[in-house]
Amino acid sequence: ENRNADSAASRNKPEPPPQPERCIAVSGLTGEQVAALKAKLGGEDGLRLRDRAVEGSSWWVNLPPLPDRESAVRRAEEVRNQGVVGAFIIREESEHRNAVSLGLFKSEAAAQDFLRQLQKKGVTGARITARSVPGSRHTVDLRGPADRVGEVAELALAANSAARRDQCARW
Repeated sequence: ENRNADSAASRNKPEPPPQPERCIAVSGLTGEQVAALKAKLGGEDGLRLRDRAVEGSSWWVNLPPLPDRESAVRRAEEVRNQGVVGAFIIREESEHRNAVSLGLFKSEAAAQDFLRQLQKKGVTGARITARSVPGSRHTVDLRGPADRVGEVAELALAANSAARRDQCARW
């Protein structure tokens, strides 16, 4: 009879209050370290990571790869008809083959502005892909429960003696 009372009491316990959210940025990481950090986190609930590939990077506005060249040609023609100048198809063998390139920018803000202009013209499906030059450094924003963000930031800082805490971007 006592066990039933214990289990009823445990079912009626209030849930712990949600943890305060926190954001910590870590800068100076390599692309490989960012990839390793993302892999380590997997899809961990409540923890969000944003890579701001800053130094030595560019931002590429593109339409994702299409299944074949004919589809890519049709899509490129469609965006040209919507007033986009300079759209071209990626032809080399890579994960970007048959993507439609719409523009390359030195800042993420400029790429975001261009993306908004495309949306006003009715272009759908465009995305921004950060492209980093080998050896470039990344800043990663970590957002989520305060204690877990702190642990992950310490992991990132321990991975690279040149890494440092930084200000989070607004997002």
